[in-house]
Amino acid sequence: MIRAGDPVAGHLFVQGRVAADGRTALLDDVVGAGWHLVTTDPAVADALADDDLAWFAAVGGRVVAVDGSALVDVDGTYGRWFADHGATAALQRPDLHLYGAAADPAGAAALLAGLRAALAHPVPTPHGDPA
Repeated sequence: MIRAGDPVAGHLFVQGRVAADGRTALLDDVVGAGWHLVTTDPAVADALADDDLAWFAAVGGRVVAVDGSALVDVDGTYGRWFADHGATAALQRPDLHLYGAAADPAGAAALLAGLRAALAHPVPTPHGDPA
């Protein structure tokens, strides 16, 4: 599942080291599996509606702010990736690939809305003849 027309959609997301609670580890080891809306911009979480956040949590998602507050981007991996792609948020699928990215907080809200619509109305895949 990818966001149509998004140049980073389907690509494997970066895996950087973060510091949290006195330890340094790869981000995925700190936040675990699931859908992650990763951002370095604290304004992204504020731009998301409570209803969207509740829905995202219900499908196993969470907003992951690598903004220096709870999670520190030890090697600058996330800062570089977001700068290189002109993005402030990236929606990572449970398989560690990207659903898409957003240039601003409003775009991050649109990412969640797009995912919500896609999961509510999945496109059927063709099935071959089992014979």
